[in-house]
Amino acid sequence: MSARARWLVDRASYPLPGAAAGRETSIAAADAIAERAPTLRELTLRAIQASEGGLTADEAADALGMSILSIRPRVTELARRGLVEDSGERRRNQSGKSAIVWREEKWNETNELFDCKTLSSSCARARQRPASSSA
Repeated sequence: MSARARWLVDRASYPLPGAAAGRETSIAAADAIAERAPTLRELTLRAIQASEGGLTADEAADALGMSILSIRPRVTELARRGLVEDSGERRRNQSGKSAIVWREEKWNETNELFDCKTLSSSCARARQRPASSSA
């Protein structure tokens, strides 16, 4: 599926698409990152999981030695898939603004919905987690 087709499918489920979403340059950028995005998502998730208390998108990019422009969208994708959540904590990012500290999503049944091909190590780990007992 092309980036344009993915964008058209995703746009209804994404609450606030960027102002440039759907433009030729945005579509070209999505096509350019399409092959690397799954790996970048997995690396970003691993960095957040390995951190004590979570990371901002800027901190995740720094930890990975990558551009925030490559990592920030991956954090958003992880949040949309329910793999990371807002910790409620805020820290200043490189521009001095308050940024969400992301942490691994606490396990719940909805995490069965994520794409195991995209995040294979996370999927294997998630499937080993015990089912939560309801009392």
